[in-house]
Amino acid sequence: MNLDDFLKAQIDDYIRYDIKFLSTNDAGGGGPTYPLAMICSSAIELLGSLMVASSNGGFNRKDNKLYFREYWENVLYKNTNSKKYLDAGKFYDLIRNGLAHNSIPKGNIRFLRHSPQLHLREHSDAGQKVLNIDVIQLGIDLLDSYDNQFKKYLLDGTNKSNAQTVLDEIVHDYNQIASNNGLAFPHASSSPQEATGPVVSFGSSVPTVNLETLANLSQVQGAPLQLGPTGPTGPFANGPSTSATP
Repeated sequence: MNLDDFLKAQIDDYIRYDIKFLSTNDAGGGGPTYPLAMICSSAIELLGSLMVASSNGGFNRKDNKLYFREYWENVLYKNTNSKKYLDAGKFYDLIRNGLAHNSIPKGNIRFLRHSPQLHLREHSDAGQKVLNIDVIQLGIDLLDSYDNQFKKYLLDGTNKSNAQTVLDEIVHDYNQIASNNGLAFPHASSSPQEATGPVVSFGSSVPTVNLETLANLSQVQGAPLQLGPTGPTGPFANGPSTSATP
């Protein structure tokens, strides 16, 4: 599988589309948080593996935390002070693993939307420490780092060759798993537009998706559309209280 084709399909098409789609507001001004956190986490692992696996004995699924940390610390948030507020390993253990395995963050973590000033910051709420994650800002930061840093990293011939080697190892590993389950590992993926039907257009600012378009999308996918009035609810959905001190 060619690296350029793979990145075009998986990052430029699927992941970019999903991040922008999930960043849109529903009718009540809310929207999803867990799915955004998870797709960003998986993309961070993937991009980190393409950068360092070749110099670490080759691709190994047991090294996912290493790959995550590599991209978080050396690309995604390299030029910011965010590491002062949240270590990559903490995000991986508390959020990535918590959501991936049990759909429960491992700690007092509040998932926000449209609150970039609180992203990766801690605050005190009723005497308890709370960690804030703005999932929309996480998605923005991820796509920005991919476009402006990772793509430049691949301009170096050695870096691109190493990344291609890692991708070949990933494909070999995943093809074995697929084969064991009676499936073939695809050589190329269709774009999300081809897979899901009508395309939602996104502008430079956070848009509001037309609900009729969303309903049509859900019908194409064969499931009725259910939208809550305010988006996610629960202890992690409402953001910090007005008395919180970032």
